[in-house]
Amino acid sequence: MYSGTYTVLLVDDDENLLLGLKRRLKSKICKIITAVSAAEAIGHLQSYDIDLVLCDYKMPGTNGMELLEILKSTYPDVLRMMLSGCIGSDNAWKVVEEIGVSHFFSKPSDASKIAQVIDLAIEKKANVSVSV
Repeated sequence: MYSGTYTVLLVDDDENLLLGLKRRLKSKICKIITAVSAAEAIGHLQSYDIDLVLCDYKMPGTNGMELLEILKSTYPDVLRMMLSGCIGSDNAWKVVEEIGVSHFFSKPSDASKIAQVIDLAIEKKANVSVSV
């Protein structure tokens, strides 16, 4: 498990899901910030040093795929992951390939598994940064 400090931004329009996921992940992840919209997420990205964004696909206004496209061009060093209950496996691979999403979680997903995948992604990112 990565022992450094890092910040994860969780983005979902379902506030109850965000609170539950934050509660279950907080023992595993150093700092968690939440946003209920893409606009709020972008504001957090401008204000905080975010290492990884995990966002839902289906949200009102700018959806998760559009948000991750923005992140890819504006914040290329931020790791991107997606969580969705409405995307089929064919579309999930499209998201992974086109937007550079490092992991796709189907809803519902086990918070322990999400925490493990996030931790491994952060550790890999840290190791790449150190070797450059």
